Amino acid sequence: MADNFLFEHFATLATAPDGIARLRELILQLAVQGKLGTQDAGDEPASVLLEKIKKEREKLITEGRAKPEKSLEPINHDKTSFDIPKEWRLTKFGDIIQRISNGYSRTQIKDSSGIPLTRIETISHGYIDRTRLGIVQEVSDNDIQYYKLEEGDILFSHINSDKHLGKTAIFREPDLILHGTNLLLIRLFKKQVSIEYIDLFLKYLRSVGYFISIAQHAIHQSSINQTKVKEIVLAIPPLAEQHRIVAKVDRLMALCDELEARQQQERAGCFRLGTATLAGLQNATHPEEFERLWAQVCDAFDLILDCPENVKVLRQTILQLAVQGRLVRQEPGDEPAGKLFEKIQKIKKNSLKVGTIQNDKKFSPLIKEIPPWTIPKEWSWVRLQDIFEITRGGSPRPSGDPQFFGGNIPWITVGELTKDTGKYLNKVSDTLTEAGSERSRFIDIDDLLLTNSGATLGVPKISKIRGCINDGIAKLGDFHNLIDREFAYFFLSQQTSAFRNVNQGMGQPNLNTPILAGWFFPLPPLAEQHRIVAKVDALMALCDELEARLKERAGVQGRLAGAVVKSIGTG
Repeated sequence: MADNFLFEHFATLATAPDGIARLRELILQLAVQGKLGTQDAGDEPASVLLEKIKKEREKLITEGRAKPEKSLEPINHDKTSFDIPKEWRLTKFGDIIQRISNGYSRTQIKDSSGIPLTRIETISHGYIDRTRLGIVQEVSDNDIQYYKLEEGDILFSHINSDKHLGKTAIFREPDLILHGTNLLLIRLFKKQVSIEYIDLFLKYLRSVGYFISIAQHAIHQSSINQTKVKEIVLAIPPLAEQHRIVAKVDRLMALCDELEARQQQERAGCFRLGTATLAGLQNATHPEEFERLWAQVCDAFDLILDCPENVKVLRQTILQLAVQGRLVRQEPGDEPAGKLFEKIQKIKKNSLKVGTIQNDKKFSPLIKEIPPWTIPKEWSWVRLQDIFEITRGGSPRPSGDPQFFGGNIPWITVGELTKDTGKYLNKVSDTLTEAGSERSRFIDIDDLLLTNSGATLGVPKISKIRGCINDGIAKLGDFHNLIDREFAYFFLSQQTSAFRNVNQGMGQPNLNTPILAGWFFPLPPLAEQHRIVAKVDALMALCDELEARLKERAGVQGRLAGAVVKSIGTG
């Protein structure tokens, strides 16, 4: 039996990537295929059930309580996606629906006095969320009678984004609530079918993307009309078996909930243990202590592997120690950073004199006057503007104008800098014309770039191409060649969170040039910068290896789970 095989491999499926979600989908699939339990020969066949629904519909039409429905298209059995047990029947959804209707369209108010009305958000979690009801006033008695929900009604999200299209909820409230717009009301012949089974079948169809496949798609939302809902093909078991299926699915879903909660607890515990292991590394006060604590981290790699988030923490820890002078030794023979800074300032003075770089910007009032941490005595705190020429890109307007776009000059956008986590920018897909480049700003090979606006600000890249940057990117131009660009890149990467936490009191985050100009930069001796870069690269390579092992293990688990799913799904 498929359900026995399912129980045997429950743990295998649950531990795979997205395992619980896949397990829930498999449970629904087996349920609607008749593979989740046994058929009872004593059950009244589904064909009798459907005949009873037909007679009840005819009775309602005769009594004037229902209108004759347009005949549905015959079922094309060659296009059904699976076989069903012989006691089951395939039927169109419209054949078992007593009523399907759109909601009451009326302006909703925020006042709490009035009649509650469902909104599209009301069923976003799969149940009737009373905190997301609307309120309407001055509703006629006829409208109340027509639009009030009855116990057992199914609400179906038929106008929504693809992510939420086809969500359902069963109404079980004792109070008066009206059926609002953007949700279809589906009222079944409740004595002949299990509402919970039909809802379960709709959830299965949504899980396999069926509703997206039959919807009409617009820019911001998709929709399914009543006719398409009526044409949905359902697999109907005998009524007694419907109830047994629902009971078994409820038990299995409860088990999924339990497994999910347990996994979350285990992940949280693993993260805490991994974080505690890495905390010692973060507290290393000198390179020798770092090496000793790093050996402990290596011993705990298996622990770190159990939680991908720990690898991210490890990367940030490495960068933090690097820019604080705790990752490599300070060598007495290195030229102090103070001397290096004097050289840079001399070059800067000459460059300003001949006009090859722009004048300094005034610091933003948001900039702090005290450096953020203590650095080795051989290092110096400077400002970014002291060692880089900071300029912002430009964007031709209007965007997409063929006069400016589509030439042969590389066009570097925020999206190009943030689409991966690599150190270098090697190519871009968009281009500018000569006219477009005149409205932008050129950058050269090896220039340091930093996104400076929007949700992805504070992401650095070293450019390996010459081109133009848009107005969401800042260029940190090196006019002296006395800073290791890769060290500067690591520092900016370590500062991403700090950049994003600058409170500018505005809706759109913006890392403007006065903020960057005054940003503190820890300047080590040049020789030490090179040693830091080499050490960070080596440690990041180990992190890459850890992530590769994580990915490999997840792939094995996923393939194993896929094989199990295939075996169960095919019986």
